[in-house]
Amino acid sequence: MSRVNEIGLPSFSRPRRVDEEARLARTQDVKYRCIGVDKAALDAQVLEKNQIAVDELNRDKRYQEMGQILDDRLVLFDKERDTIKREIDKECADFWKEKQTREQNLEWDLNKPESQKHAIPTRTGDHDPRLGPSSCQKFVGEDLQAGDRKKLQMTQQATWCEQQLAEKRDRLEEEKDEDKNYDALMNAQAEHQKRVDMCERNSRRTLQRQIYVDNRAKAAENEENRKQDLIDETLANEVEQFNTFNSALLSEHPSQAINHCAPDTRKRADHYKGMLPSQKQDVLDFQSKQREELKGKKLEEQLARKAHADYNDELAALLNNKQSEVW
Repeated sequence: MSRVNEIGLPSFSRPRRVDEEARLARTQDVKYRCIGVDKAALDAQVLEKNQIAVDELNRDKRYQEMGQILDDRLVLFDKERDTIKREIDKECADFWKEKQTREQNLEWDLNKPESQKHAIPTRTGDHDPRLGPSSCQKFVGEDLQAGDRKKLQMTQQATWCEQQLAEKRDRLEEEKDEDKNYDALMNAQAEHQKRVDMCERNSRRTLQRQIYVDNRAKAAENEENRKQDLIDETLANEVEQFNTFNSALLSEHPSQAINHCAPDTRKRADHYKGMLPSQKQDVLDFQSKQREELKGKKLEEQLARKAHADYNDELAALLNNKQSEVW
């Protein structure tokens, strides 16, 4: 233990060797070293950590549910408050409209917008009994007809404005009529163009149909011509095959080389096409005869060689016997 505590201190010498048995005992002592990992403790820590996380999630979920419930209640309370406020405002407005009109206010005479317009003029004329010497309502050069003239001018202006509006309306109506006429003209042109396009399309369709019919007829004619050409070619091939197989000239038959002056002994060199079947048969018979003769000669040679070999064997046996007698 003292050496273990001295490790890392200046008094511990590096070259000094430690006893292996003591080192092994120290390393295997559970008080100083634990071999491997404590899996049970780690698993318990993991389970505890997971349980804490689950508890936190459940607590957050309960908080969220409680907050949602409170939010719903607050929204409901706000709606009820707004509804009550609207009803109160509506009742107030209905009460003001029914019981507290502007004409019933005490200050209506002061706040009446057209009070001066509907009031009696201060002076209705030169002989107004309400006016006295001290009223100061009659002046030199005063025109009492100014109001009438102003009304007349305003009437004339209104009449002129109405006339201008009428002219403007008439001009707008004319423009609308012109636009309608222009639209009708454009529609007529469009209809005419549509009819022309339809006629052109029908003409093109008729032309295409006629071209299709002509092409079909031409195709049928070409097909008939092709069939007739095929028939003619077939007949020509049959005639050519017949001539090839039956014509002595085309088939190069040996009979073309017969000399009519001496048919048995002479041939026409310019028409010689080979031997006759009888001549070929004579050649084959002669070759067969030669093969038979060759086979006979070979057999005779084999017999002669065998006889010579037997003679030599007998002679050798005889010599061997004589030699053995001598010895």
